[in-house]
Amino acid sequence: AKYPFLLRKTSFSRLWYKPDNLFFTPKAFIEIDFSCPESRHSPDAEVLTDIFTRLLMDYLNDYGKSSNPS
Repeated sequence: AKYPFLLRKTSFSRLWYKPDNLFFTPKAFIEIDFSCPESRHSPDAEVLTDIFTRLLMDYLNDYGKSSNPS
C-alpha cells in the first residue's frame, strides 16, 4: 500500500493503517488535539495546561522509545 487507509473512525479518533514492507516493524504516529475550555480561564490555568501537555508528550515519547526493541 502506498498510502495509509482508514481502519476505524469515531467521533473522538481515527485509526489509520499502512504496512511497513521494507523493515517489517510496527510504527505509530499519534496526534492528540487536547481541548480544554477552562485552560483559557486564567493565566494560571493556561500555564498549567501547557505544563501538563508538555509532560504528557515527554512521557509518551519516553514510553515509545522504551517499548522499541532496537
